[in-house]
Amino acid sequence: MTWSYWPISLFWKTFGVFPVSLNDHRTPVLFTICLIISSIYVLYYTPLVCKVGIQCTNEMVKILKEIFPGIINVTTMVSRIALLCTVKLIFRKYKETLECYELYSPTTPTEVKCYKMFTFATVSVCLLLIIPINIIRLHILSGLEEVDGFEITLYILSYVQNLTMCCSETQFTAQCFMLHRKLKKINDEIIGLKGSLIDFSRYLHQPLQTERSTCRSGEQSDRGLFDVSPRHVSGTTADAIETLRIRHWLLREAIGYLNDLFSVQLCMSACALSTMIFFDIYYEMCHVMGEFSLSNLVIYNWLLQYGIRYAGIILISHFTTKQVDITFTW
Repeated sequence: MTWSYWPISLFWKTFGVFPVSLNDHRTPVLFTICLIISSIYVLYYTPLVCKVGIQCTNEMVKILKEIFPGIINVTTMVSRIALLCTVKLIFRKYKETLECYELYSPTTPTEVKCYKMFTFATVSVCLLLIIPINIIRLHILSGLEEVDGFEITLYILSYVQNLTMCCSETQFTAQCFMLHRKLKKINDEIIGLKGSLIDFSRYLHQPLQTERSTCRSGEQSDRGLFDVSPRHVSGTTADAIETLRIRHWLLREAIGYLNDLFSVQLCMSACALSTMIFFDIYYEMCHVMGEFSLSNLVIYNWLLQYGIRYAGIILISHFTTKQVDITFTW
């Protein structure tokens, strides 16, 4: 998986803000400057969308056609600036929390492999659902006589902005998955510890008569399996419980920092995705884009992209939080 993972790192380093690794202190200044320039370009040339499809014969049509790239433009820049600020202010705390957790429970090679497989699948789905459809749209757009380079550049920049949003979403999803696996590991250890304590308690309080009859019959006593001092078991168990408590507390702190890091980004993503879903359906049903309209198959794929991104954010957040709640039920 290592040989195939470098495109994921390249994608995150190019379009993302959140560091690829805990030791990565790079700030994507150059791409952010380019994104700001593209935002100004999109803001200035947004009225050019009226040249594609139905002409803006009245103010209502004009607003409906301009709001799509406008929302993407605004949400992208707000989320980018917010993520830059939160990474600068909060990422160090998040990093230190995870490093403290590693002291109690180092990440195993199996866990690293599982994490890389998940991120590879997540980013691959993101790119496969976005890039091919964008290429098809640009190909159709370039074939229209009334469209020149300014309009094509406008749509290219809008698609790049959408891709940066998706990049940050995959980074959030990857971090949630990592924390989810660590929490699940703690819960599994709690279950195992609870089972061991129940077994020890049962055999420790086994009636003496049962043990004597077992010895007379020549069979091995089950108490021999727990031929240790109760005080020793109590001390070992207390240490294990305290370690689990500390690990769980560190992960709860990490989840809090992660929420602070991506809170604005996720709000902007939800806003942008909701807008794109609504207007893509509206554009195609009303043929607002004229010859620029896409086939039903492409539209369904486009809506599938929005749905997967939306559901991915909600579900991974839900399952991560659920693992925290499960711990408190034991």
